[in-house]
Amino acid sequence: MKDLVLEVADFLELKKAGGVTVINVGQKSSIADYFIIADGDVQLQLESLSAQVSKHLSQKGFKPRNSRRQAIGGWALLDYSDFVIHLFLKETREFYKLERIWGECEFVRPAG
Repeated sequence: MKDLVLEVADFLELKKAGGVTVINVGQKSSIADYFIIADGDVQLQLESLSAQVSKHLSQKGFKPRNSRRQAIGGWALLDYSDFVIHLFLKETREFYKLERIWGECEFVRPAG
């Protein structure tokens, strides 16, 4: 699963998502094993990133368990059971600070 998660992170970066981060939350959460967090500059970019990554994963046979692909309030969420993709507007990401909330977890791929 880790390889797929890192591939998704690379895909998001290729599509110009900012601050792509992967956190292993599996030891601290029953929600998922990994969070992928990234940001964009405008709402339209978030919706495009969400659609593109959904299509990419669908072509690989992965369907989301739950998704809120439309970036309501500057946050789009795609839940693939083992991993959850959080796409934020930059200011929304700063407000929620998921990296700080999950700061005790292993950062597999810090933003960089």
